[in-house]
Amino acid sequence: MTFFKDLAMGNEWESRLLDYVEHDTFTFAPPLCKGWDVATTYKDHTVKWEVKSDRMACRTGNVAIEMRCNGLPSGITSTDADYYAYFVLQPTAEPTLYMIPTEHLRTMVTKNYRMVRGGDRCASEMVLVPIEHLCPFLF
Repeated sequence: MTFFKDLAMGNEWESRLLDYVEHDTFTFAPPLCKGWDVATTYKDHTVKWEVKSDRMACRTGNVAIEMRCNGLPSGITSTDADYYAYFVLQPTAEPTLYMIPTEHLRTMVTKNYRMVRGGDRCASEMVLVPIEHLCPFLF
C-alpha cells in the first residue's frame, strides 16, 4: 500500500474504535500529533488511545510494535496513549481487537522478541509479538 492508502485505512480504524468503546465524547488527534490517535471520555474519565490495524498479523501470527523510526523513538516508546487498540484484520471475517494498557505493552516489548525493520523505506524498527501473548487483552 502507499502512504496515503495506509493513512486512510488508519483513519478508518480510528473511527471504528468508537464502535467498541463506551464514550460520551471523543476527539481525534490533530494532524501531526504523534502522542495519541483518539481520546474518549466516559463518565468524566478520559482515555487516550493509540489505534493500530494490521493486515499481516493473521498470516504471520505476530503483531508489529514500532519502537523507532529513522533512529528516533516512536510508536510505543513515544506515545502518550493510555491504551493500544490493536485490530488484527481478517480477510474473510470480522477483525480481532486487543485493548492493551500501554505500560503493559511497553514491558512486553522489552522481552526477547525478534526485532525487524519495515514501513516506508524500512525506516521503522519494530518488535514482533506473538498474537497469543495478547490473548488476555482480547476484546
